[in-house]
Amino acid sequence: MRPVLICNTHPNDSMSEKLKYFQKLYDSEMFHYQLFKRLSSEEKNSELKSILAKLSDEELKHSKIWGTVRGVKHSEKDSDRFSVRFVSQTRKIMGLDLTVKMLEYNELSLERELDRLTKGEKIGENESKAIEKVRESEMEHEDRLKDALLGYGHILSNIRNIIFGMNDGLVEVLGAVAGFAAALRQPILVIVAGLIVAIAGTLSMTGGAYLSVDYEKSIYKKKETGSSKAAAFYTGIAYIIGALVPLIPFFLGYGGYYALGISILVTAIVLTFVSTIISIVSSTSISRRIFKTLLISLGIVAITITLGIYARSVLHISI
Repeated sequence: MRPVLICNTHPNDSMSEKLKYFQKLYDSEMFHYQLFKRLSSEEKNSELKSILAKLSDEELKHSKIWGTVRGVKHSEKDSDRFSVRFVSQTRKIMGLDLTVKMLEYNELSLERELDRLTKGEKIGENESKAIEKVRESEMEHEDRLKDALLGYGHILSNIRNIIFGMNDGLVEVLGAVAGFAAALRQPILVIVAGLIVAIAGTLSMTGGAYLSVDYEKSIYKKKETGSSKAAAFYTGIAYIIGALVPLIPFFLGYGGYYALGISILVTAIVLTFVSTIISIVSSTSISRRIFKTLLISLGIVAITITLGIYARSVLHISI
């Protein structure tokens, strides 16, 4: 946990504000201690198991520091065991490296929130010493351990290809489906047209990702650029998965503007999830990223729907 200097706007409320602040720090460290301990017990790779165990020990030390500042004794029962189990299962789906980035984002969000609430005031000597101890521990051990942990993952190293592939698949095929649904009456025709766009886009994105990394390797021979085959694989898989999402209601037999509405809704939900992952990895605002993504995507949909209506009403294309 990377603590921030805090403040209190009202002297009379100083003690309660500090207790709330250090309570959050204590709870966060206890949660991470329990989580890394569980992940270590579940990990089969001996090197990863060792790193996770060391991280668990570091978090335990920090929790004791914050517990001392807030005037309570350390207790493992303070941790939210349900959340620990939930994140442990999430790790199996999303990978260890992305799970660690999610934890870091939560820590950063807590710091920013507390900094905004308490900015400008001084803190006591005991609190200052506690913060300094944790800082030294992070610089000497915790940050290094997390970096080593992230080095074992494959998700983050290919996250750019995964995100770009899925985002392009979602937006491009949704835009195409919006135009097709406005012009074509039969769902099967929308499906066929959408699949053609999806397959063509997948081949294009896969080939483009491969060539891009391959060219980059040729130009920057001494620079680590990753695997061109891995880039092509992750981009292609992510694109086709994203491309199939807008077609779901048409596969279920729905058609017209009703199916289009469902398609837009489902795609918006997936885009929100993708935008959240991007924000976590890049440590940026989730709400801003979601707003920007949906604004651009829905703008594209609006344009293609207009073109589809034009094709039906003016050009009399309706099948």
